[in-house]
Amino acid sequence: MKVVEKIDPFYLPHVETMIMTGMIASEIAGFRKKDIVDGELNIKNSIVMGLEKEDLKTKYRKRQLPITEALQKRLDILLARAENDYLFVMKNGSRFVNWSFTQGPWKKALSLASLKYRPPYSLRHSHAAWGLAIGTPMDRMVSRMGHGSRQMIYEVYGKYIPGIEEDAGKIRQYFGEDFV
Repeated sequence: MKVVEKIDPFYLPHVETMIMTGMIASEIAGFRKKDIVDGELNIKNSIVMGLEKEDLKTKYRKRQLPITEALQKRLDILLARAENDYLFVMKNGSRFVNWSFTQGPWKKALSLASLKYRPPYSLRHSHAAWGLAIGTPMDRMVSRMGHGSRQMIYEVYGKYIPGIEEDAGKIRQYFGEDFV
């Protein structure tokens, strides 16, 4: 949350969407307004090193995520200012570029928050840890994150963070009651 407090306000909905969904930078870069369908985010393509790809890392990465009330508030901000097909844009209106975001507002927020460097991908780890801390069923987390089994959650994303259960109430409030 220290990064959320220090990120350039323009990029706050980007960061919060990544936390609330587990989407990574390449997925938000390739996400279009038309990928919001019937109350869900349809994650089906990404942009990696400037190239749009419909072949995601695994077949499971193509997924649908329900739009919670808290997430909808962030999407409303993004929808109101996106002037082209892409939902996530840079301040200049161009589509989201991970490298520019990481080198600029992300690193600045980490510095202002007095945190050591970690990539924006770490928000995916936060999503998993926070989801598990508030009691989201494991199979739902596996599906939300686009994995084929529980193994990745257990071995990579679900590592226990000491004291996280003390923040469960705050996390639930942040994600919203309709998240779990």
